[in-house]
Order: sequence, then structure tokens, then C-alpha cells
Amino acid sequence: MRLKTFGGPALEGTTFSRPKSLLLLAYLAAEGGGSRAHLRELFWPDVSDPAGNLRFALSQIRAAWPEAIREEGGQLHLGIPSDVSELLHAFRSAPEQVPMLYQGAFLEGLRLDWSAELEDWGLTMREHLAGQVRTHLIRQAAERHGQGKSDEVSALLRQAWRLPGARPLDAEELQALYALAALTGDELAGPLRQEARELEVPLEVTSRPAALAPVPSPPGALPLPPTSFVGRQEELRELHALLDDPDTRLLTLLGPGGTGKTRLALELARGRPGPPPVYVTLETVATPDLVPGAVALALGLKPSLAQGTLDLLKEGIGTRPLLLILDNFEQVLEAGAPLAGLLDACPGLQLLVTSRERLGLPQETLYPVGGLAHAGPDSEAAQLFVSRARRANARFRPTPDTLPVIAEICDRLEGSPLGIELAAAWVRSLPPAQIAAELALGPELLEAGEGKARRGLRTVFEQSWARLSGEQQRLASALSVFAGGLTRLDAAAVAGATLRPLLALVDAAFLRVSGDGRYALHPLLRHFLRQRLAADVEREAAAERAHAAHFTGRALDAWTDFYGGGRPGGQERSAGWGREEYANLQAALGYAERHGRAEQALDLTRFQSGEWINRGLMRDGIERLDRLLEGASDPASPSTRWGWLTRAQLQLNLGQPGPELTHALDQAITLARQAGDGACLSQALSGRGLLCAYGGDFSAAREHLHEAERVAADADFPYGQAAALVNLGAVANHLHDLPAVRSHLERGVALAGAHGFDSLEGGASLLQAEALLTLGDYASAERACLRTEALFLRLNRQHDLGFAYLMLGIAALWKCGPSQARAQGRLDEAQKWLSRSAQLLERGSVGQKMDLLRPGQGDVLLGQEAWPEAQLHFQQALDTAQGEDDTATMMNAHHGLTRVAHAQGHFPTALEHFRQMLSLTSHYIALLVGLEGAAATVSRLGGPDVAARVWGATAAFRQEHAVPVPPYFREGLDREQALARERLTEESFNQLLSAGGATELGAARELLLNWQSVGVR
Repeated sequence: MRLKTFGGPALEGTTFSRPKSLLLLAYLAAEGGGSRAHLRELFWPDVSDPAGNLRFALSQIRAAWPEAIREEGGQLHLGIPSDVSELLHAFRSAPEQVPMLYQGAFLEGLRLDWSAELEDWGLTMREHLAGQVRTHLIRQAAERHGQGKSDEVSALLRQAWRLPGARPLDAEELQALYALAALTGDELAGPLRQEARELEVPLEVTSRPAALAPVPSPPGALPLPPTSFVGRQEELRELHALLDDPDTRLLTLLGPGGTGKTRLALELARGRPGPPPVYVTLETVATPDLVPGAVALALGLKPSLAQGTLDLLKEGIGTRPLLLILDNFEQVLEAGAPLAGLLDACPGLQLLVTSRERLGLPQETLYPVGGLAHAGPDSEAAQLFVSRARRANARFRPTPDTLPVIAEICDRLEGSPLGIELAAAWVRSLPPAQIAAELALGPELLEAGEGKARRGLRTVFEQSWARLSGEQQRLASALSVFAGGLTRLDAAAVAGATLRPLLALVDAAFLRVSGDGRYALHPLLRHFLRQRLAADVEREAAAERAHAAHFTGRALDAWTDFYGGGRPGGQERSAGWGREEYANLQAALGYAERHGRAEQALDLTRFQSGEWINRGLMRDGIERLDRLLEGASDPASPSTRWGWLTRAQLQLNLGQPGPELTHALDQAITLARQAGDGACLSQALSGRGLLCAYGGDFSAAREHLHEAERVAADADFPYGQAAALVNLGAVANHLHDLPAVRSHLERGVALAGAHGFDSLEGGASLLQAEALLTLGDYASAERACLRTEALFLRLNRQHDLGFAYLMLGIAALWKCGPSQARAQGRLDEAQKWLSRSAQLLERGSVGQKMDLLRPGQGDVLLGQEAWPEAQLHFQQALDTAQGEDDTATMMNAHHGLTRVAHAQGHFPTALEHFRQMLSLTSHYIALLVGLEGAAATVSRLGGPDVAARVWGATAAFRQEHAVPVPPYFREGLDREQALARERLTEESFNQLLSAGGATELGAARELLLNWQSVGVR
């Protein structure tokens, strides 16, 4: 069963057709629920027994389908799927589904006039949903245009133009539709041009209209502008010139709040050539020490166990050119000094900062930002007023009489963009002359000396506040408890908001709404509204309490969605929600901590821990958990046992095993066993297994991980089972048990994929690909890598994607020997993958991921027999790695130089590099290849007997552990062994080979390191 609300409501799968009951179901679907009291007042305001009417309607619905409505915590919710809930989800997570889901106007043909408020709600919701759909249609049309799909563009344009249920096109929508129609040669351009003439909307065609920018997904992407950018062209020219100057390393846009610093910085960044800029908002960053973590998150860098966050930033940015935007820096000014060090370490880095105060750093270039130019009726400020007024009222037209008045308004506000936008919103009900009069009579509420612009801005705030109804004032002030934005459902849950008053606040310019339906308050307005809320202590306490309770519940739901599985993409949606709502979750956690609600705070930390790990805040999380666990009133509660597990997981990720970690795991295991909580127990046992593995006790690690898998399977907790299998595969890899590696990882990947654990499946598939490469199953390894590529592209995991490309390059080279690789064109394929990998992996990170012998661009040059170029490539890599103490890269560079020297007959040089390589590596794969190559060099230098013994040792190890010789090295090894046989008799060679089979790899390494040359043969 499914509720259909678009294009005519219906309860699909039934013959149910009662209009008021269908409207009730639609209301619950669109609003996310409602209390019985609210529903009675809304649907039956004038009847004698509204409670009886509601009960009767519910009984009718439940008779048709018992599960259609569920009740939780005094709230009624829709219990079945609906097209409106699917559309609301698609707005945020699956925009490509929007055109298909919107099948007509919301509640089309259904009677709405059961009450004035209910009719108003239905019509407002219809227009709002249609507006959201139109925004997505226009953006999709822009994306299809960029992809050259003209037929799809045409269909999307027509759907957006005459969208059922939508209000008339505003100026920006009309401009965007016309631009796309004109660019694609669509005949719709004619009617759109005529419509623009009637509305007096100027039309302009550019290759990429600003309104058509696609929705950004990765952290650090420039946020979409909610409105068009007006003016500031002279400032933009000056700022571009400053950034073009290599001496400009730190450019601060300095000015008071409301002057448009952020919009100017974003517009400047969008016009810069080169790599995409990275944007970091510091509005919700609480303390200066958290700034490096916020920057690392925006850059997609994971905190390293072996280095601080600043060192991670220096390594991750390196020498590459990068424009980094840091917005709202005034509240974290003490973070300026570390940034100065970052500029010194990263010569290609430029910082663009917005702040109300200067940073005071030697590298700082200050650029004061005031209001828009506001002299005269043609000023930039007047243009902004007209643009925003036409958004509020599409029929608004400036006249010769009103233009001077508009100029007076802008002058009174000294061009403040925020003040102008608020004042322009009044044109829905006031003419410009009356707006100017209201501002002239407004109270001068700031202290003397703060300036005309600040007093004018405060006047606009006060006058805009006064124009709100009592209900709207209560809602606006209640929304000030949100940090970092909110959704409509959040507003409903915390402040009891319905769509109508929310949209009224948007119309009044108190709220801004993005294309995906998320609302935001300007920081100055939020501060103003928080002052209004604080004037009523009881209301403030109730709003904070409701906010904390709401986000605690949502955090637990998101945790369940992340670990419960069953829905593709569920993990990424939950993690994305955690990133987006980080500030709100932190605010809720702070409330719980301040009010001594340890269990509530522990529930929040369970979900917050993942984001703390991403932001490198493990120590801060551990300190908070220690305080909360000490204050927990019920040691046996679910909150407490999961709190111990969360603390252990943070310390495991910190890489600091110790008695505190052991104690936390013991507590979690004991409490979970007592409670019969298999999910908690399986994860705690996995943590214990990892702790044993870190200490080198792989036998105990296996025991704990096997128990974790059994417990998770018995508890029907597939995430815990899949994670235990993946960890068992990693432990088996350390023990050189490659068949077990393959078996565990195959099961883990299959289980993760079946339950939609995308992140776990991706990581496990990378391990699986590495094992398959080691086993010589290159076709399966390639398939595993391509599977991870699709996953990581969808999840936007650029770093992990780099490793997938790296292993695809390995597979391309190792599938066959160098001569066959050249003949089959595999070198070009390998070069393609390796080049993509190099673009995504920061220098030195490969060695942190796996100590497997890796090829690179130098190996491709070797395959092409370009010896001088290959030697230069490897030597440069070696020099850089030595300066950074990057052991893995040093080992690989030495190995590359051995092959160059060997190919050119420079055997003493080759042997020296082999010895350096063997002294650096401990991984058995790299050790095997190094021993076999060094033995070949020793054979050429007069030691075929020693070489035969070493080859015997490596052959015995390969046979015992099922590790084949990669085809890429097989060709050369066969050739060198044939030469050694010629120097020795066949019988002697075989005897030495057999004797070497009893030699350990470590002894074979010492044999080669201590061997002395007797001359070249």
C-alpha cells in the first residue's frame, strides 16, 4: 500500500476514497506527523465533538489498512509509504527521481476548504512543493546541458515551465529557463521571451547561468547562492588582481556583519581559474583549536594516528595550488598563528578570509568591505533592492517616483545588503514610500558612536520583527536555538512549526531556504532572535529542551540506519546527516551536559563518535565520555554500555592502546553479556580482537573476532558480522594465510553488499583486491577494484578511490610480463589508472595504506624501456621520500632503480639499491620480490650458487603460503634462473635450490646483505 498525493490523492491498493481522511493522511505525510490536539483544531475547528470526529476518521482509515497510521509519543504518523515523503527524500538524496515522482499538483482535485487554516495549509504546501520541484528541474536541465543531452533538457524545461501547482515564474527562474532554451536551440525560447517582455524581465544568455549551478555534494564545495549576485564589479576586479599577485598569501575581507563579505568571497572564488577552491564555514566552530580539523574535513583528509592535524594539512596540501576560503573568522582569531605556519609550509596555498576583525598576521592583506554603493537611484544598492523586491512580489515595478525613495532607503541603510534584503521583503504589503517612512521613524537602539549603518540595520531588524504576527515572532525566536540550519521537519518537531509560518518567515527575509529545502538564519539575525527568546526564560528553556530531545532521537535513528542496513546508501545518508547537523548535535550534547543528563548525552555521543573521528577530535570525545560515564546514574543502562564501547572505539582510532582502552572494552563486554545485547557485544569483541592484533597476538585476535562473528550472527546484527569477517581477513593477511584472507573477505564483502553497508563494502573490497593481487588472481582483483570504483564515486570518497585506481594499475601491469604488456597495450591502460591515482592520493599516503610493492609511472617507463627517464623519475621520488622519512616510497624507489641498473648492466649499482630496499621492508610480498631480484643480481656478479639457495627459500615460502610470482616479474625471473643454470650444472642448481627450501626468508636476506662480489660474469 502507498499513499498517492500528486495528481489526485488515493490510497493505492484499496478502494478507500473518503476525501477528509485522505487529506488527513496527506497532512501526516507532508508534515511528518501531528498531535491529536493539533489535528482536532485544524480539521474540526467548529464541531461540538472534534475528538470523536478524529477517532471516527482514524477508525475508517485503520479499517481500510490497519498499519496506515501509527502513534508514538503522543504524535500520529503515517505508517505506510507515500509519494510526498519519497519526493522530500529525493530533494536531498536522489534528485534524479524528482521528475518521475511529481505526477501533478499536490492534492489536485481534493476538497480543501474544511477550515480556513486547513485550506491555507493545502494551497501553501502545493505551491511550496511545486517550487521545490521546479528548482530541481532547472538544475537537472543545466546538468544535462553540460552533458550534451539536448533531448532531456527540452523535456525538463517544458515540465518546469508549466508545472502543475506552481506559482508563476519569478525573474530568476524565467532567466534560467530562457538561457537554457536559447543555448540548446529549443523553440521554447520564443514563448519565454514573450513572457519576459510582459513582465519586463531582462534576458541574458551566458554559457553557465549562475542559477543553474548543480547541487554540491562534497565537504568543502562552494555553497550554492540562494539568490543572484548584484553589483560589486569594481571590488571583484580589485580582488582578482590581488589574488593574481603571488605575494598575496592571506587576503582578509574585513567589515561589519551584514555587509555581504561571504557573498563577495564566494563570487570571487567562483571566478578564479585553476583547481576548485575549498570553502570552510567557521560559524559553528566553537574554539580556535578546532579550526585545523574543520579545514582537514573540508579537504577530505583523514586524521593520522602518527601526526597532528596541522602536519596532516601541510602534507595533504603540499606544494599544490589551492585557494582556501575561511568564512566568519572573527570568533576564532587565535587560530591565526597556526595558519601562518601552514602558509609557510605550503607555497601554493592562498587564504581568503572573511572577518569582522583583522587577523594581525604578517602575511595578511586587508580589504575593507562596506555596504554597496548607494548614491542615487541607479546605484548597486538600489539594484539589489529592486531585485529582491521582485522576488517578494513579481509584479513590483520601480517608477520614476519610487526610484528616489528606494535610493533614500538604501542610503539610510548605507548599502547594507542584509538590511536591504529585509526591507525589500516588505513590498508585499507596503509601498517604498511607506517603507522609507517606517525606517525614518525607527528607534535608534544602538549606543551612540556605532554608526549610521549599524543603527539603520538594527532599525530594520526591529521593524521587520514588529511586522511579524505573534505566532511568527514566537516561531522565529524559537528557531534561534538551531545551530547551522534546519529542515522543515526539524522546525515542526522543535517549535511546532507548520509550513505556512515558515514560508512567511522566508517571505519576510528572516529565513533563507536552499534548493534542497534547508532553512538558515543569518548569524546577525540569529543573535537578534536569540535575544528575543532569552527575554522569556521559560520559553527559552522549553525550546532548548525540545531541540536536544529531537536531535537525540534523530541521532539514535541515524545510528540505527547506519548499522541496521537493508537500504542501499543508508550509511552514507546517515553519515551525511551527521556532517550536516554536526553543529545542532553538538548544541544538543552541550545542553545535555550542562543539565546533568548523562544518559541523553551518552546517546548523542554514540552517533557523534564517527564525526569526531573524521574531524580528529578523538581526545576531546574521550574526555567528554569519561565525565559522562562517571556521572551516569544507571551503570546497566543501554546508554552506559554503549558509552563504554564508544569510548573504546575512539581510543582505538587514536592509536593509543593502554589500560584505559582495555578497561573500556572489558566494561562494554561485561555489561553487554549481562544484558544480552548481541550488537554491542559483537562490536566490543571486535575491538578486543583489534587490540590484540595491534599488540601482535594474532592468535587471540582471531579468537575474539570469531566470537564476534558468531555473536553478531546469533543477534541478527549483520553489520557486526561483516565487520568481524573483514577484520579476520586483515589478521589472516598478517599471518600470511592467503586462502583465509580470500575466504573471510569474500564473505564480508558479500554480507556488506547485501545489507547496503556501502562504506564497509568499499573498504573490504580494497582489502580483497589486494589479497587477490597477491594470490595472482588479477581478473578477480580487477573486478573488485571496479566495484569499489563505482562505490567510491557514488560516495565521493576521493582518497579511497585513489587506492582503487592504484590497484587497477597494478593489475594492468601484473597481468602479463613487460613484453606482452607492450604488445597488448596494457602499459597505456596501467598509465591511465596510475595517473588517476596520483591525482587523488597525497604524497606519502600510499605507504600508510599498505606495504605492498607498488608500481607507478616509473614502472610504465620501464615497460617502455625508457631507461634515463625512468631513472630520473625514481631518483626524484627517492630524494623526496628521504627528506620526508617516507619508508615505503624509499623502498619502492630503490626497487625501481635496481631494475633500471639491472636492465643497463650496472649490476653493482643494482645490488646496492637492492640491499637498501631489503633493509627497509618487512612485508613478505615486497621481501619476496626484493630477495628474488637481489639474487638475480648476485648471480650476475658471480654468485649463482648463493642465488640458487635464495631462490629455493622464496620458492618454498611461495608454495607454502600460496603466493605466486606475478607475471610482471615471472618473465625476468625465469630468464635469470636459466642463466644461473648455465653457469652451474643442472644437477648442482637443483641441489642448491632444494637446500635453500629449508632457509628462512630472514636468513636469506642476511645471506644477500653480507655477500661479497667476486666479479661480473
